[in-house]
Amino acid sequence: MVVFTYAQQGKYERKSISSLGLIWEDGKLKDIDENYKTYIQNYIEIPRFDYNILPEKLIKEFSSSIKSGDDIGKVEEKLERIIIRKIVEILSDPEIQKNRALALKDDFSFQLFAATKAKSLGITIEELKIVMNSAYIYLPYITKSKLKRLLLVPIINDRLIHKIEGGIIWWNIRIDSNGNPVIRRVMSHSAEGVDAKDIGIRKLFHIANPFIFKYDRKKIEEDLYNSASMAFIRSLSIKSKQIPEFNLSAQIIETEGKNHKIALGKKEGVRLDDGFRIVEFYEETGGQLKIRNIGFGRTIKTGNNIYESNSLSIIRQSIGKRAGIGSVLMEHPRSNFVVEFKFGQSSIFIPKTIFNPISQYGLNNLEVINDDVNTATNFSFTTSLNIASIINSTQTFLYFEYANRIVDESVFNDEVVGDNVFSITLPSLYLGFMKKAGFGRSNFGIGVGIGADNVNMNGEIILETNVDIPNSGYYGFSFIDSYYGAKLSSNYEFIITPDISLNIDFSFKSAFRDSLPVIDITNEDGSTTWDVDSGNLDDWPNFVDGYTMNIGVSYCPKTIPFKWGGKLDRYRKY
Repeated sequence: MVVFTYAQQGKYERKSISSLGLIWEDGKLKDIDENYKTYIQNYIEIPRFDYNILPEKLIKEFSSSIKSGDDIGKVEEKLERIIIRKIVEILSDPEIQKNRALALKDDFSFQLFAATKAKSLGITIEELKIVMNSAYIYLPYITKSKLKRLLLVPIINDRLIHKIEGGIIWWNIRIDSNGNPVIRRVMSHSAEGVDAKDIGIRKLFHIANPFIFKYDRKKIEEDLYNSASMAFIRSLSIKSKQIPEFNLSAQIIETEGKNHKIALGKKEGVRLDDGFRIVEFYEETGGQLKIRNIGFGRTIKTGNNIYESNSLSIIRQSIGKRAGIGSVLMEHPRSNFVVEFKFGQSSIFIPKTIFNPISQYGLNNLEVINDDVNTATNFSFTTSLNIASIINSTQTFLYFEYANRIVDESVFNDEVVGDNVFSITLPSLYLGFMKKAGFGRSNFGIGVGIGADNVNMNGEIILETNVDIPNSGYYGFSFIDSYYGAKLSSNYEFIITPDISLNIDFSFKSAFRDSLPVIDITNEDGSTTWDVDSGNLDDWPNFVDGYTMNIGVSYCPKTIPFKWGGKLDRYRKY
């Protein structure tokens, strides 16, 4: 629960924020480079704010005071002493206080006053206006920005990782009940951004064909830095939206069933599927005002109040007792990513006589499994990006799913496998779309996806002496069968909390192969590997087609330290 003032109940007032145009990094104050400037404009200086840059004279005085070795605490102390107190000093000037109201009543008279006063302060008229309207000042800082190389296996696992850690500090300058300016440190939020790329395989391909596969180490490092920076600033944006003064709020103006209309919209940066908590206010003993969450809903229509001031947004309530006119909604800032873990059963088909088409090495008489396998246990991990505000369709997701169907080891033939480690797995990667429709706490969805499947058998098997096998004993065995596939899925979601849901999925997959399975046999000491002739495509049945039923839990994190979906953020306009 958060402490609020009565003035904040159900009404968001636009805030004026001021920037130093600086960032603190590696013990130094630096001008914000073009990289960070773009991200700050996109994620910090968002539509709910009026934005301006502080006078250059103040910024130079502050910059020159910073010494090598100053930590962020020292920087903050000097910023308060030099920048903020100077602004307070200007605002405390009796003439300034007297003429703040004049600016609203008589612009010409105010311009005459400002011209004289600005000259005496050594700043421009526009800079004086900025100082007089400054309400919030922010300073982003970076405590760590490091590129490191992770070399586990040469070429195969050679990665570059760039990690950024830091935060943002906000100060508020406000006028007290006596008309005097005072300063207050609002909040300091920390965040991180990470990006990584494999460079080993890139270098290998570049060596093989430098004309097609380019390898530019400097460009890779720059891309990593940019991606980590974007993730870092995006996380700071979400956390800043949670600051009570910056958190959007509105009262319900109209209501129809569980669809509620509020006077917020594109002008404040509201987007489709943005979440809002329904709250009520209460007083604790001693008169302290607090809030209690009593419901939740998502934006299903964004009011275009940039061009039509009376255009309202519609919030569909999904949790809690139906709210009425006058109830207060407060923004619930979150990333537009969802992660989901699922577990279930899949139908597959692996016949007992799977190796009948092979005449070599006695495999046609080899029975790795005791009987036909028709089911497998399924585990999957899915990441979904909410693209509702990109395509103007609520509850629409672009998803990426990794799944693995595992055959139970109880079906293995001990006379062939023995006590050795042996496995049959069916991993898959799928990309697709899911569209959901909401009915209170319940959502129903339908999705389509395309991807790739494998059937993998790995381990050791016992082979008897024959024309191809010189000695009976244990041999390494590898079987890889690859497919391209498509699947149709349906989903039921029960919303437990605004960020956590229970899901039940049912899907059907249809796949095809365009190449033969790859089979290898290796002798016990690994010195010799025999390639097996897999025969003809028509000899092999389809192993992966079938149905899957899963149950799982999904979670929408507050922030993510990765750039996932960052390139699409620029298209979020609905």
